[in-house]
Amino acid sequence: MQIIWKRLLADRTLQLTGVLALLALAFGNVHWSDINAHTIIALAALMMLVSVYETEGLLVYVASTVVSHFQTTRQIIRVTFLMAFFGSMLFTNDVAILTLVPIFVTIARKIQLKMILPLVFMTIFANLGSAVTPFGNPQNLYLASFYQLPALDFFKMSLPLGMVSLGLLFLVTYLFADDTVGAVALEKHPINKRHMVVVLLVTVVVLAAILNALP
Repeated sequence: MQIIWKRLLADRTLQLTGVLALLALAFGNVHWSDINAHTIIALAALMMLVSVYETEGLLVYVASTVVSHFQTTRQIIRVTFLMAFFGSMLFTNDVAILTLVPIFVTIARKIQLKMILPLVFMTIFANLGSAVTPFGNPQNLYLASFYQLPALDFFKMSLPLGMVSLGLLFLVTYLFADDTVGAVALEKHPINKRHMVVVLLVTVVVLAAILNALP
């Protein structure tokens, strides 16, 4: 508990947001009923779930395993973009970027690859990918919850954007050279398979609840 309080006291963004929220409640036209509890609970569940994935090292393990199987610069860039695009659909854009950027930077240094432009595109495609699912970012989560959008209706609106974005992703990768590089060895920590079975089951339950398949 002491650690939690220390982190809360050290988080300037949280403190500023809290002050602004109190000022809005005191002087603005804001009511407690405006707070969407379902969205907050769903987002909290996702954040805790993602924290468990990070603690177990699954995201880094999967990303490192996938990237190490490619031997050209274009292939490495393309698969990184694809992981950012599809990973953000499930784990949110922030988590996808924070997981993949350190891996890509490590690889780029090993193979002498300029990293600024790929990192910019990785961020763009992570944001585009997160727009496809109701749980890809907090905005989607709020909209789907507030308007009680069935998953099918949501995907009817978001999938065209996703398909166009995916097409652009493949086109963009042709801007980069296709130089051959040696096998990229990355450090991977073993994962606890028993833990991951439990986490995957919990993931199914959480996502089913967000999609209104479960209460």
